[in-house]
Amino acid sequence: MEIEHLSYLYVPPHSGGEAAGCGFNLGGLRPTNLPSAGSNTRLKLAPTSTNIISWKDMEDEPFVQILDHLDELIDKSLLSHKKPLSRAVAHVRQDLIDYDIIEPCEPEDVLEYVSLFLTEKKDGLGRLVCDGRPINLACQRPPRMPIMTIREFLKKMRTYKFAGQSDGKSFFYQHLLPLSGRKFFGVRIPVYKGRGRILTYRLKRLPMGWSWAPFIAQSVANHIASAGNADAWVDNFIFGGSSLGEAESRRAALAGAASNYRVEMKPLFEDAPIGERITALGIDFDLKSSQFRMDPVWN
Repeated sequence: MEIEHLSYLYVPPHSGGEAAGCGFNLGGLRPTNLPSAGSNTRLKLAPTSTNIISWKDMEDEPFVQILDHLDELIDKSLLSHKKPLSRAVAHVRQDLIDYDIIEPCEPEDVLEYVSLFLTEKKDGLGRLVCDGRPINLACQRPPRMPIMTIREFLKKMRTYKFAGQSDGKSFFYQHLLPLSGRKFFGVRIPVYKGRGRILTYRLKRLPMGWSWAPFIAQSVANHIASAGNADAWVDNFIFGGSSLGEAESRRAALAGAASNYRVEMKPLFEDAPIGERITALGIDFDLKSSQFRMDPVWN
């Protein structure tokens, strides 16, 4: 059957996460095929938000406190002390500076280095990721992601007649790394012009590839989403209601939360369309008839 009905949806009781034995790891990116130094692929860095989320009343939350206590989280005796070169981003070095992602520093200000590379997005631009394996091995293991399962998501969507969504623009990079923690995220980038040299930088923003980054970003997103009784899938905020008025009211609440915490959204919550059909998390929903299908193609 190509179309399932939400009202008769059956989902196994143990759905998603490591407990289900599905092997789906959200604890951090583990790249297996990194771009080689001699690669001819020179992706352009996707426009990245320079916005900084204001944590305000979140500052005392454990997921924010983590960033201020990296010295306790990271076992320095397990640091690799390797000095990888980030050749794959040499051509976008100035972009990384302009987008406030890296800052120059002295080598003695760095305890550990990570390498940066770009992965291709659907639009052909490059998404910045770090190979965080060395620092991840020295970190305590992060808690399980505070994220809804697909089963929970489908049950929630069943209660909606109207829904909408919006994304946090380059959401990870809207989180500022405290100065005290930047020494664990050094970056060495070669400059090939002239005689050539290697420049030392450190990351200023929460990097994709660090094992704790998804947990922190998801926790912040959950806090923001709660204002509109919405749900967040890391940077994807999904809201709705049993009526158009309820969905609009929740959208307005989310717009207020985004403004309060200074989160840059794309589109802005107030501009996010609301309808009876929505494609969310790769699933196409027709809320009017309580139907969904996995491939977003309707007759």
